[in-house]
Amino acid sequence: MTRVFVERRQLIKDLTLTWDLSHHLYTRYTYGVTVIVSDRPHVLLAALRRQWLKVIMKVRNEYSRTLSTARKLEIEDVVAAMEKLPFIADLPPSSQALPAVYIISENQIGELSGQFRTIYATSAAQKTDLPSPIIREALKPHLVHHGVLVEYFQGEVKR
Repeated sequence: MTRVFVERRQLIKDLTLTWDLSHHLYTRYTYGVTVIVSDRPHVLLAALRRQWLKVIMKVRNEYSRTLSTARKLEIEDVVAAMEKLPFIADLPPSSQALPAVYIISENQIGELSGQFRTIYATSAAQKTDLPSPIIREALKPHLVHHGVLVEYFQGEVKR
């Protein structure tokens, strides 16, 4: 049985979906292909790409404040990898191995092939309800063992 981790992230009033998504993605983008499920993939693509560029600027600011030469070389490599990260509003190919971010709609979940380390479900973030258990169960088979499913929502957490 594959064990997956489900992380629920509640958006509070001043926190935008793309801000939180880009900062969370910063910690996970090196693990290979990432899939984001959204109601409007092309709109999210444009907003997320812009927010990703802001994260790159924060990393560059860290570079300019750093005195250690070794740390500067590490940061240069991170910035180069972040700038090369492709954001695509389409289904990922089954043989994709390099890190990339694919944004798909809920209707395309059934067409997914392969397994991924990180999947974000953002559909409930645009509404006021909790993440859909139907979408969660549809996405779990597409996660590797110990993969992470991140669900965004704006409603109250009921335990």
